[in-house]
Amino acid sequence: MRNKVESVSDDDLNAFIDNQITPARRAAVKAFLADNPAIEARVMADIRNRDGLRMLAPLPSVPLSLEATLQDLQWPIARKYATRLLPQMAAMTILLGIGWIASDGWDVVSGEEALATSETSEANEIWSCLLDAGDDLI
Repeated sequence: MRNKVESVSDDDLNAFIDNQITPARRAAVKAFLADNPAIEARVMADIRNRDGLRMLAPLPSVPLSLEATLQDLQWPIARKYATRLLPQMAAMTILLGIGWIASDGWDVVSGEEALATSETSEANEIWSCLLDAGDDLI
């Protein structure tokens, strides 16, 4: 009996309560419960609770291959979004390409030129402030 007591786990008890246990394990759990009346009382209370809850809200029938069903549903949704977005993405790509090609003829200011222009205007502003301040002193 000692080996059966050690081999029954909480998972076995939960499977017994949910009727999701093999016949061999069911016999081992029944033997374990016969030797442990306190645990048997708790398991029987859980079975009564389970039955009461199932009477209040019966379990819906779930298909055996739920994952396959979900994958079958996902493909049409993904295809719908892809077919709706593909023309928009193609148009954006074409317009971006046209803009890129057209920008070669424009006089685009490089980063260094923009920085030099910014620094020059800042220096001119400071110089004019100094000149104005000097005029006030004279």
